[in-house]
Amino acid sequence: MGFDGVDIGLFEKRGHLQPSSELPALKRTAARLRRKLRERGLACADVFLIPGTNFEQLAPNHPTPA
Repeated sequence: MGFDGVDIGLFEKRGHLQPSSELPALKRTAARLRRKLRERGLACADVFLIPGTNFEQLAPNHPTPA
């Protein structure tokens, strides 16, 4: 398709890369993802994280510190 890079999204309960399974073993899962990208000749352009299942849950920009 001619892409040089891809965005990586981690969506809890909504995708094949979920924060609850990827983040606890970050070194291992990052190495696996790096290997997959390299095999396909791609670079990681951006990583974005949606740790909750709704807009407010665990949002990093939520105004309430708790």
